[in-house]
Amino acid sequence: MKGSLPQFDLAFFPSQIFWTVISFGLLYLVVRYLLAPKMNLVLDGRMNRIQQDLELAKEMRQQADVLRREMQNEVGQAHRDAIALLTRQNREISQLLLENEQRLMLGINEQLLVAEAKIAAAKKAAIGDAEAAAGQIASKMLEQAVAVSAQKSLIADSHLATANRVIANG
Repeated sequence: MKGSLPQFDLAFFPSQIFWTVISFGLLYLVVRYLLAPKMNLVLDGRMNRIQQDLELAKEMRQQADVLRREMQNEVGQAHRDAIALLTRQNREISQLLLENEQRLMLGINEQLLVAEAKIAAAKKAAIGDAEAAAGQIASKMLEQAVAVSAQKSLIADSHLATANRVIANG
């Protein structure tokens, strides 16, 4: 078998098997004692790093939960403080409005009292003027009545004197 392939020649089989066993043995030893421990170290390192990262993530999540609860408490407290502030401001504003309204009402009442006093004085003055005018009218009417009465008495006296003359002349 001169033209055939040597790997299929039975005369070479024992040497091929020998070298195959030696090659695989050496490969096994290299992988088992050189490559596998390094790969295990790398894999263990990765697993440790992953485990550390997971623990760190768990701690950070716990811290984030604590911070979230603190923030919610602070927001709640700020909300309560804002409500208290608004309530206090509303009370102060209501008090100021009430005080201003009272001051305004006092001012209005004072102005009403002054106006009523002026009205009373004007009324009194008007009544006094009316009484004075009535007195003047009454005195003029009295004067006119007296003058009319005096004229009547003069007329009566003159009629009487005329009648006496007429009687005396007779």
